[in-house]
Amino acid sequence: MSDIDLSILAAPPDEIARFEAGIRREFEWVDEELYRTARSAVLRRFLERPAIYTTPTLRRRFEALARSNLTRPIASLVSRAG
Repeated sequence: MSDIDLSILAAPPDEIARFEAGIRREFEWVDEELYRTARSAVLRRFLERPAIYTTPTLRRRFEALARSNLTRPIASLVSRAG
């Protein structure tokens, strides 16, 4: 099930941007600086994994794209910091 949830990481950039905006709305009660720090840490942890997806099929299909796609929201969160 977690691989299905993580399939969003391989979506087109505009869909990922909408997803990230939705996550921010969900946590609107969190201070902006704290949110950026925590959210970028969560996303970085996916990149630190040996594999994002546990199932071979999704790994083959989505792994490279998901890794590439993670760099945009991380960069955006970090660039707005401070």
